Amino acid sequence: NSAEKLYLGDLALMANMSKRNFQRVFKKSVGITPNDYLLNVRLQKARMSLRETQLSISQIAYDTGFSD
Repeated sequence: NSAEKLYLGDLALMANMSKRNFQRVFKKSVGITPNDYLLNVRLQKARMSLRETQLSISQIAYDTGFSD
């Protein structure tokens, strides 16, 4: 879930890798860092919600994982 707080260490553990190796493999596979990927996913969801719902900007920000 992209709205949850995700930690690189937790993702690396799920993949049974060190943090550094996870970052390297992820970037090689996807083309961007895990943090940039997550940011892009959150921004994409926020854009869609802004276009397609009547929710407030604050609510959309909260729902998509932006805390401030």
